[in-house]
Amino acid sequence: MTNLASYRILFLINHNVLRIYEVRLNEISKYKQMLVGGMVAKPPVIGIFINRMRVLIACEESQTITAKYREKGIEAYSCDLKPAKINSDWHYQTDIFEVINLGWDLMIAHPPCTRLTVTGNKWYKPEFADRFPNIQEERKEAIEFFMKIANANINRIAIENPIGIMSSIFRKPNQVIQPYYFGDTERKATCLWLKNLPKLRHVKENNLFETKTHVEPEIITFKSGSTMSKIHFESSKLPKDLRSEVRSKTFEGIANAIVNQWIF
Repeated sequence: MTNLASYRILFLINHNVLRIYEVRLNEISKYKQMLVGGMVAKPPVIGIFINRMRVLIACEESQTITAKYREKGIEAYSCDLKPAKINSDWHYQTDIFEVINLGWDLMIAHPPCTRLTVTGNKWYKPEFADRFPNIQEERKEAIEFFMKIANANINRIAIENPIGIMSSIFRKPNQVIQPYYFGDTERKATCLWLKNLPKLRHVKENNLFETKTHVEPEIITFKSGSTMSKIHFESSKLPKDLRSEVRSKTFEGIANAIVNQWIF
């Protein structure tokens, strides 16, 4: 069990990153009960980082983006209610709002999209009320969660979600990207709401200064003429819980673009 004293030692022993840990110490008192009570299995590993930038990847248990920032010597942590897939030392397994005010320079957030996407709009019709009795309240909670992230006191924020209702409830996204813009062959429109961040650069064709990043997407075409992305077609055969996990993954090309372009 982690106690408060050992947590303070971790913050103080490394003078190379004292500024970073002083921010955390200012916040530590309100986590005393959580730490002493053993709700946190162990604090994040403290190390020397090449770049003083601190990054929080919200709602990410896969740690796809977190790991790539770490490879560049940047202090990045994931946060999710689920356990980490790669390294628990870089992960806060807790409510995002327990750690959102710990002095981050950048937050990249992936709020749950099940009740925000437009693809499930038909289930909100009155005829499905018996089947989904709580769906309206769940959508309201999803909107509130999204907006709390958008209004966080962090200088740079990126929020990722598929095409959905937040484009009208919040505002239109700054950018809509596809995995095939960045080298993956999937088609999956992804909206980015940005605060103090540039749009992600991608290159459709080779030019004098840049190499093409776009590739041809793999599309499933049915006899009716309708189409479906490969990832949606293949994941449709999976159980519901696995299906949503596969469809919500961060593609390698997009993750690489993020960590290469959003460094300050």
